[in-house]
Amino acid sequence: MHPLRPGRELFAPDASAREELRQGLESRGFLTLTLDVEPGVRGEAQADPRLRGWVDALV
Repeated sequence: MHPLRPGRELFAPDASAREELRQGLESRGFLTLTLDVEPGVRGEAQADPRLRGWVDALV
């Protein structure tokens, strides 16, 4: 069994692809958890500059 490590978020284009990805990871010993994306939630490769500004203003 793998030691506990930080989690990752993986996105798939549809439910079928998500299930294939999940099964593939579990067959390799990874623990998976399927979550439904709530309306308004976005996953992007690049952070929105406005978000970066808000986070920087907090620290």
